[in-house]
Amino acid sequence: MSTATNQPEPQPSNEPEYDCGRDDCDNSRSPSTTVAGSFCSQACATRHHGQHLLNLIRHDNRYCYTCFGRLKDVQEPTEKWRTRKTTPYEIALDQGACFEQASDGSIVLDASSCGYRKAIDPKSVIGYQYATDHATTGEVRVERTEGMPDDTRIGLICQCGSTDARVSEDVIRTANPRSTVRSLLTALETLREEEQHDKEIDGEVLVRKLRIHYRETGELDFPRAVGAAIQETTDG
Repeated sequence: MSTATNQPEPQPSNEPEYDCGRDDCDNSRSPSTTVAGSFCSQACATRHHGQHLLNLIRHDNRYCYTCFGRLKDVQEPTEKWRTRKTTPYEIALDQGACFEQASDGSIVLDASSCGYRKAIDPKSVIGYQYATDHATTGEVRVERTEGMPDDTRIGLICQCGSTDARVSEDVIRTANPRSTVRSLLTALETLREEEQHDKEIDGEVLVRKLRIHYRETGELDFPRAVGAAIQETTDG
């Protein structure tokens, strides 16, 4: 004769539920299951930290976010240039004035053609941009206001084939992974030298993480690999 043991039914949790801190995750978390402060899992925390670093490249118009190649060099203006641009005659020249020869042979500034455009504050000028060998010209998409169709114009594009430096074209990105990884490491090191972040990324660790994730999913998950490389370097 056997007896059945009544098992107590699981009680619903009274814990509040919160959204995961990773933008593209729809899972929820409770205080007892939260990882790293605001995430539903360690994988989400890892991807979030990696994406945070990659966003520095995405929002830096010097770089292509698909292959991480550098499209522009920026030369910072000198203090001499900034000072000169605050003088009245330089402001007038920027507004359309020109030098002319007077009847007595002297050179005078003719400001009669000034257009009274809004003057640019020299202190706000970041620098002069020059295209690198990694850039070329082609059609780029121009976003219009809501309800209006997008337009195109001739602008700077990447030689990798991407026409929007802020968007990741995964097919292009994975076509030459070695080159992509080299460019990524170079870009991250440049940004670290510029004190835009303080993370050290070991190239061998990054490649190893990419390979592990590729074997698991068949995809090159750069945010997760970068985040994992950050974590391993920090823990190590």
